[in-house]
Amino acid sequence: MVVVVVGCLVALAIPIVGVRLFRRARDPLERRVLTAPPAASAPAAATRDLVWLLGAQLVMAGVGAATLLSGARLFALAPIGIALELGAFVLPQLPSHSRRNKYLLLLVGAGLLAAGLGSPRGAPTPALFVFLAVPSVLMIAAVAYARAALAPDRALAADDATAARAIAWHRRTSWIQGTDFVSVVALGVMSVLGLLPAYLALRFASKARLARSPVVYLRSFGVEDAAAAFGRIVVPGVYRSASVTGLVHLAQSGHALTGALPVLWRPAFAAVENAVWQNWVTDRLDGCLAAIVDVTGATESVRWEVDEALRRLPRERVLLMRSASDVDGDPVGADLTYDLAASKEGAQRVAVWIGRVLTARHVGLGPAPVTHARWQFPIALALVLGVSLPIGVTSFASLLLVDRMQAAQTNFAKIRALELSQAVQLYRLKRGSKACPTLNDLGQSGLISSASRSRDPWDHDYVIECEADGRVRVRSPGPDGEMGTGDDVAAPR
Repeated sequence: MVVVVVGCLVALAIPIVGVRLFRRARDPLERRVLTAPPAASAPAAATRDLVWLLGAQLVMAGVGAATLLSGARLFALAPIGIALELGAFVLPQLPSHSRRNKYLLLLVGAGLLAAGLGSPRGAPTPALFVFLAVPSVLMIAAVAYARAALAPDRALAADDATAARAIAWHRRTSWIQGTDFVSVVALGVMSVLGLLPAYLALRFASKARLARSPVVYLRSFGVEDAAAAFGRIVVPGVYRSASVTGLVHLAQSGHALTGALPVLWRPAFAAVENAVWQNWVTDRLDGCLAAIVDVTGATESVRWEVDEALRRLPRERVLLMRSASDVDGDPVGADLTYDLAASKEGAQRVAVWIGRVLTARHVGLGPAPVTHARWQFPIALALVLGVSLPIGVTSFASLLLVDRMQAAQTNFAKIRALELSQAVQLYRLKRGSKACPTLNDLGQSGLISSASRSRDPWDHDYVIECEADGRVRVRSPGPDGEMGTGDDVAAPR
């Protein structure tokens, strides 16, 4: 028990130290990515990524099963799991991050935590293996459903039933924002109940489908109001119904643009070289669902982006927005003039617009929901409350439950062994002999009512030992099934 407590304390301390270290390294890492952006690549196949996620879950289930079978307590896995969970939460703060890697870190981290903190003492029971298998079975079903019903590798074509289904599932799963109280409680409950892997699979697949036809967000990098409007107006109005993408730059980094957003709402913005940014914009506009252009402080680059958006997309799928504080006027016109002091009204108007875009292409979707960011816990505290604490509570509960079950089984084995020893004495008395009867002899003489009474609670045969001085001892090999070990049960002693 002391080792369990120490392991839990270490697991609780890692998020605090890890967040501090990441904050020191975040700006240099982001500057390096923005200074030397990675080469653009085609989106990864989401169905293949789902197989990766499922494989990670099955491997973690195997680790948990091996830990149960070995009886070893690998508490060192718990700090590694916490570190991986922390990585999943801080990864979205970097531009061009991989969504698959974020979900892999979540799954592997949770699996290592469960293996490190959830290893009971003694022989495992079938119920523990069933409990261990439930998350994997549910995830297999979720992955199979997602691949068939959500078609995550296809674009959002109009009047496509799988596209409408993917949008609906994204609306159902994206209400979990990250480190707010509601999300932390929900993630903790799903983790304890074994629903987390299936939830992650459905959320990943629906978001991957939407990301094939995203809403492209364009703005001037030099306007601070545009960064604030993105987090307080654009994302609350759009995120629950569509995926958002855009560009980040040294003049306006990803953290400056999305740092105030909930951690699971932060879009995977791209960083590209200055020489090819226009190619990136035209490529994304050609395959996007819609475009939002903030024309506040419009520069020549912004005017070019407006022209390209209007040329490549129907007018109703382009939203031009502008800050009310833009005193220089708006040379390109705007559909929405926003005031950051009335951001909820602006988000509602954005949601109405994206709802019209979607219902024109997918009949029956209904209005787009508007969800504003809830107050977020610090990441370290959220990991403690949502990950370490629930698994720690489950670990302690499983330890207590197994201890009580084993104590009850041991007491029952002692009572049964005592009954058998008394049956041996009665057998000898009836026959007037000191011969040592076998279990079969006791059964044939009617001193044992059923064959089941000759087996201990772990389904092992009792062993009758008769000593030269006439004493009788009945032994059970205990949970491990081997005689001569410390868990043997004997009566009388």
